[in-house]
Amino acid sequence: MKSNTTIAVLETFDSLATMAQNQAQVSDTLANHARYAMSKIVGFPNTEPSKEQMAQLNEGYHRQYAVSHPNKTYARINESLIEWETLTKEQQSKVKEKLVIGVDYTLAITTQKFAKMKTGKEADPALHAVLKQWRDGLSNYRNAKYKNLVSKCKELMPKAERTRKATEDFIIRIGEVFDALEKSCKIAEGKGDTTANAKLFIQAKIKFLSTYKHAE
Repeated sequence: MKSNTTIAVLETFDSLATMAQNQAQVSDTLANHARYAMSKIVGFPNTEPSKEQMAQLNEGYHRQYAVSHPNKTYARINESLIEWETLTKEQQSKVKEKLVIGVDYTLAITTQKFAKMKTGKEADPALHAVLKQWRDGLSNYRNAKYKNLVSKCKELMPKAERTRKATEDFIIRIGEVFDALEKSCKIAEGKGDTTANAKLFIQAKIKFLSTYKHAE
């Protein structure tokens, strides 16, 4: 049996041609989003957005999450928070406390306050559990949409630039590994390890990196 959601999606299109046209429109829109992001964020997606730019992106993702996930009303019954719509009319009539929780409510709760809800004098395990669901949903949605944006931007980059960036990233990782090993070598040498020689290691590192970078 098809779900109501599936039926609603299928009824949106009257033919494969209509669906294909809509698909193309969505793809073109995504490309425009990516081009705009690259025009506003210098070096994107090879460089990370600034804190201010990331905050703007997150604000937009949060807005859309709020559209697709509207506020929910919860009833506090004993030590639990129950979704209002799941209660019978009789149960609803006996509720003494209701909470309307959504994106705005969730974002207004600081990380510190959220943590205190779990244990301690300000503990509210029921509210903590509900807010965790909202926080996790927001986080997963935001991260997924950002990754989609980065992926689309990379698709639009010239192939040569994508290849060069991948090579540069690997060289950076190699350098980081050698830096860590150099530090370990110096520590081992300082402790009297006769197999550790920081001077020789540095010479070998420089020669390796120079050879690898100019291998082409």
